[in-house]
Amino acid sequence: MISKLKIIFWFLKNKYYLHLCYMTIFYINKKINKKIKYYETRSSHKAKLKCIKLKIEKEKLYVALSKIIGIKSHKVRKFTHRRNLLLKGNYKLGGGSDIQLIYNLILMLKPNKILEFGVANGWSTLSILEGCKKNNKGSLLSIDMPYFFKNAKFLIANLIKKKKIDNWKLIISPQINFLLKLNKEEYDFCHYDSDKTYQGRMLAYKKIWIALRKGGILISDDISDNLAFFNFTKTVKTKTYIVKYKNKFLGIAIK
Repeated sequence: MISKLKIIFWFLKNKYYLHLCYMTIFYINKKINKKIKYYETRSSHKAKLKCIKLKIEKEKLYVALSKIIGIKSHKVRKFTHRRNLLLKGNYKLGGGSDIQLIYNLILMLKPNKILEFGVANGWSTLSILEGCKKNNKGSLLSIDMPYFFKNAKFLIANLIKKKKIDNWKLIISPQINFLLKLNKEEYDFCHYDSDKTYQGRMLAYKKIWIALRKGGILISDDISDNLAFFNFTKTVKTKTYIVKYKNKFLGIAIK
């Protein structure tokens, strides 16, 4: 109880009122709605079984996407980074996504406007920006809310050199503040690695989908946590691909 009160106080102190409001609504829904409670707390096993059944190798994904976007093939390139790069304060803000996959998707699809929810130390951010640099096109907007410990916001995107990058903007704020402002058909590509709750994802997927152009790509991390990715993509009746990365699964949906 004390830790929950501390978190609530932290939200109030940082004026994250809208996020706190949605958290409260989600909490009440989970308590009174049996279906929501199942999706939030007990659907991970079913989601993982679906991932295992539907997963494909990345090479097959590249072939399938090449056909869809009308190119002959994609030469897989390795994203290299400085392994000896030290994180400020030695803080590791969560695990990184499949940066090799993200990097190659950026090279293949050559998106102009890119959206990212969830930054942490900035592994996915770095791979996207390097892909844009290689393509000589593309701009990235990244949104993330800091962790609860003191000065955490200064550690977001720790891997990115702290200098002005013309094609990148970082917004440090709860995702809901930005999601409600998304316009229709603005973005070509979105990487989602933020709120992992069922209700949080369903809301985010819906808003992001509206903002994607036709043919745009949504890639979401950790889709075996619950059935949100599968339930959402079923409602919009879209083509999806599942790939495995280490011990987790990523979902790719095409609008």
